[in-house]
Amino acid sequence: MRRVLVVLLGFALFGALFAAAYYQPQDVERELPTPRFRLGPGEMKPDFIEPGAAGENISVNTSVLQGGPIDVYMMNMENLTLNALNGSTYTFELNENVSYNRTLSRTNVTDTYNFTFRTDGENRTVLLIGSRMPEDPNRGPEDNVTAVSVHMTYTQTEQRSLVIGALLASPSAALIGYVFYRRFQRRLRGDGSAPPSRDDIGRG
Repeated sequence: MRRVLVVLLGFALFGALFAAAYYQPQDVERELPTPRFRLGPGEMKPDFIEPGAAGENISVNTSVLQGGPIDVYMMNMENLTLNALNGSTYTFELNENVSYNRTLSRTNVTDTYNFTFRTDGENRTVLLIGSRMPEDPNRGPEDNVTAVSVHMTYTQTEQRSLVIGALLASPSAALIGYVFYRRFQRRLRGDGSAPPSRDDIGRG
């Protein structure tokens, strides 16, 4: 009986240790499809960043593939829709009424611009990308285009549930409880006297 209990206790301990290991946080990365923008001289286009989970890190990589330079402005949806959007022409313009994050925004980007920020889990964020290329009538239509790609990676720290680890440990714990229950029942059914010895059985 003792050997059985030792084995069962070992299984229960293993399950508990596995549950603790399974609970360790893990960084999970999600890469979004990379959009590519084609901007005419002075044209601006937005890219939207979903709020995600609170405290989620988002890495943003903006690359000029052709033409340029560009400006990258980071702002909330309210500033984009109420202040930057020209309702008559449905184009975007940056004026004195538009507020943006001056720490994360950059102007005159000629190659790449990378940054990381943490989401609040509630508000949608916008990258407003504008071409600084001056229009030149001596260039062909394709040469007047600025091509830009935006690559985003969401990094979220997930704490996996203890439930699966606890379920792995539960069979051993249940068996241990059952063994003790059976021993307790046997004692209740007994009369309290010591079991007969071999000599007593032989004399009988």
